Amino acid sequence: MAVCTAFLHEGIDFNFHCKRYRLYTDLHRWKIGAWKQMPTIVGVTIKYLADFVTTEDETGLRTDKNARLILMLSVANSSQGIIIQQFDLTEKKFALTTGARIAAILQVPLATFMCA
Repeated sequence: MAVCTAFLHEGIDFNFHCKRYRLYTDLHRWKIGAWKQMPTIVGVTIKYLADFVTTEDETGLRTDKNARLILMLSVANSSQGIIIQQFDLTEKKFALTTGARIAAILQVPLATFMCA
């Protein structure tokens, strides 16, 4: 049983054309999880997000900035969105292309909030 759990992974799948999603458990390429209808999506958002991560090693405390781009779906009547993917800052063009494609499929606007 312990060997089996080492191969289990959890994730989320989206089928944008059918507007559905599923939370799944993956066991060696078999995804187990029921599809559900997505909530009403009113937009696709790409935004810059940064936080500070503090770690400790033999030299003491160290604080590093963790900056990235977040691609998310904006849900109607909700202050919380659905994060689809995170991108490194060097992947800005790919994040914008991906966001634009998803917005086109869902027929919603794309909003971007990024640093220069």
